[in-house]
Amino acid sequence: MRSMSAIGGGFKYLPVELFKAGQKCFVFDAGKVVFMEVDCVTFDILRLLRRENLPPKMITARLPQYDAAAVRQVCRELAGLRERGYLNPRKLIRASPHTQTEFETVLSRKLSGMTVFLTTRCNLACSYCMYGGGYSEHILPPGATMTWDTARNALAFLNRHSGAAERIKIEFFGGEPLIAFDLLRRCVDHWKKLSGPKMERTDLVVITNGTLLRGDRLDFLMQNRFHVQVSLDGGSEVHDSARRYRGTRRGSFTDVFGNLVALHDRDPEYLRQYVHLKGVIARENLEKDDSAFWGHPVVEAIQGAGSLERIVERPHYESTDDSGYLWCLHRVGAKLLKVRGARSVEELLSTLNEKERLVFERTFADFYSVQAANMACFRDSVEVPFLKSCLMGFQDGAVLPSGDIAVCVEATSHVIGNVNEGRWYFDRIAEMNDRLHRDWPACSECFVGRFCRLCWQKVSGEGAAWRSARIRFCSFTRKYYREIFGVMLRVLVRNPLLWEDLHRAVRETIQEIRKSLAGPSSQTP
Repeated sequence: MRSMSAIGGGFKYLPVELFKAGQKCFVFDAGKVVFMEVDCVTFDILRLLRRENLPPKMITARLPQYDAAAVRQVCRELAGLRERGYLNPRKLIRASPHTQTEFETVLSRKLSGMTVFLTTRCNLACSYCMYGGGYSEHILPPGATMTWDTARNALAFLNRHSGAAERIKIEFFGGEPLIAFDLLRRCVDHWKKLSGPKMERTDLVVITNGTLLRGDRLDFLMQNRFHVQVSLDGGSEVHDSARRYRGTRRGSFTDVFGNLVALHDRDPEYLRQYVHLKGVIARENLEKDDSAFWGHPVVEAIQGAGSLERIVERPHYESTDDSGYLWCLHRVGAKLLKVRGARSVEELLSTLNEKERLVFERTFADFYSVQAANMACFRDSVEVPFLKSCLMGFQDGAVLPSGDIAVCVEATSHVIGNVNEGRWYFDRIAEMNDRLHRDWPACSECFVGRFCRLCWQKVSGEGAAWRSARIRFCSFTRKYYREIFGVMLRVLVRNPLLWEDLHRAVRETIQEIRKSLAGPSSQTP
């Protein structure tokens, strides 16, 4: 007989999460990243053991509503599961995927790109923009524009540290970078002279709202074969619901799309090769039907080249700031729960419009994608990195108008170098990497631990502010996954034949992950 003392061995490091879906009970084993359907006796026993270490005799006493023999039998079954590797307490170790030597080698010799934050000024005030004024962690000095000395130092810094880079990408960002067009043009002319043969392997990118994409600005971008990323959320009603001119109620669609149509008429091949559209799905436009717009010849030309990306407004991990994001989540979840008899994911999504499907793919699909990622990459390893761990500064380092180099444009409070000083702060990078990956007991106790997406984008500030930001992130993330998992389990109870198709989705996702890991893009820079 198995020893039932194994049940009382402590659940301190067992982030079991429990869910009820109608009359059915489920347990999520965060160590294995799997869901198991259980009976109500098992459910209530696990609910007790999540809070404290209890021997079987005490468990029986705490659950007088159940037959004592049934409780003892479940305890034996749970002991058996633990012998097979399930429901086992374990300490999660945050393993950094990059060593300090790798940081120093790559950033000193293989720097492959840099985002140059030309200005924080913008002629629009988009409702969901991280720099639109609604999010305290992304406030920058209003109206700050980079000086020429700082811009020149940024290019010199990139040139000095990219000798071994296969390709180099320079992204001009803002605010609206075309407001600082003279500075952008001066930067490009200087890089041509400075970089020499590196110019042949340099990609120039401008990230713009598209309102100024005409005249001399457009001529210059075309002459220099810029990749132009334009923000366009949909037709006029959709786009203008969130993307309006600063200080007015006037939408920007007419100007943005008019500029794209003019470019198409002038040089359709340039449009196909170099223009990239990014559309944001947010509360303002989730239920607006603009399917006809996406069939416009100009949009189809860009989409046909694979240069159209639809993204879901990202959360800022603060419930009071994320009402729009959460509204989209709840809206799509409510539609999923109305479906009955679905046998495949495709049937489940048949009642959703295109934008709602994208919300599903970026959120509810985590129900099976996190299981696949764990099985493909980590299995039973206790050393698990955060899923968004990055080699800080390698591709996404952002030079702010002050000359500081931030981790990326979404982590501007975390500075890892300065182009005016001409150096990386390697001691600072080491400290930050250690701080992110050091032992946090809460990670071992959290059911999200093995698939957490914590990164520097999501935690701003220093000291107490950083700790508070991390606590907010953790709280929001647990709430998010409880919502996702809870809805999907209720969907499966109502559509039991869907389980097999989700198993298929997990298997296919595992294959895709392993294929990507084996590809050349997965190699260390």
